[in-house]
Amino acid sequence: LAALSLGLGHPDVFGGVLLHSGAYGEFLAPLSALARDLGPRAPAAWIDVGTFEADMNGHDLLAENRTLRDALTAAGVRLRYLEVPEGHSWGSWRARKGEALGFLLGELGRR
Repeated sequence: LAALSLGLGHPDVFGGVLLHSGAYGEFLAPLSALARDLGPRAPAAWIDVGTFEADMNGHDLLAENRTLRDALTAAGVRLRYLEVPEGHSWGSWRARKGEALGFLLGELGRR
């Protein structure tokens, strides 16, 4: 949530955001609207989420991340989205950190 908020709020500073298993809740709609307003000027985004995150203490993180994916795609944001058969854990995120940074740094080099 913090990375996405900062990235969309300051696209002149942040060229990319890395989002692992984000929980956006009530902020999903306003952040999606901000991305829509920025369009392709929004920072590139890497999103990954576990398929076992559909019920995280009553919150469906899988659905929230799918909604965010759809909003960023519609806005024309450069995006990589992955759903992995895992849960909400550091080991899950660590496994993709290198690929995520490669995608984002490659995107930054194209700006």
